[in-house]
Amino acid sequence: MSNRIPANPLPSDNRSAGEQPASKPRSRCGMMRVIFSFQTRSLMRALIPVFLLALILAAASCTGSDDQREFEEQAFLAPEGYTETDASGNLIDGGEFDPDDWRVAPFFQGLIEVDPAFPNPVLTTDQVTLQVLITGVESINGLGIYAWFHETGGIRPIDLISQSPVPPGLHTFRFQAAELSRFDDVESARGLKRLLLLDNNENVISYGDILVE
Repeated sequence: MSNRIPANPLPSDNRSAGEQPASKPRSRCGMMRVIFSFQTRSLMRALIPVFLLALILAAASCTGSDDQREFEEQAFLAPEGYTETDASGNLIDGGEFDPDDWRVAPFFQGLIEVDPAFPNPVLTTDQVTLQVLITGVESINGLGIYAWFHETGGIRPIDLISQSPVPPGLHTFRFQAAELSRFDDVESARGLKRLLLLDNNENVISYGDILVE
């Protein structure tokens, strides 16, 4: 019998029968994949609340836009009803009252307050006054009163504040009722007239109706 040692001896295996070989340590690339996967899952968990918040804000924005759009559609309808006021701006007890008039649009709520125009009704030879109180700082970019003629779809500027932004505080518009004429004559100034309060970007802030007699 030969006692020669094989040229390439196999390493001795001291495992007992049935013993499984020890697992090989992970490679550096494998460890990096595990770390990356863990970080990705952690990042996704962290982003989920942010994503949900973004969805909520987007939904609220869409709702706000829809509310503003509906408000503006109502503003450009034919005049209907009016709020009766005296020469000092007081509401007339038992007089006409239109809850749709002089509301503040959704985009501008909390930034501006609008009092009913006075007097209402008004004679063609009299002056109309509309007062607005701006409570927001640098919130209103320009401000103007416009007459809206639903019959023709025409619009006419009546009185404007060109400052942008309009400073906070009380602002008073005054104009002759005859300026609400559609054809620059006294006769076409009579009747129920729609006034629009717009900013420089043509956003509707408020609207209301005046009866010119």
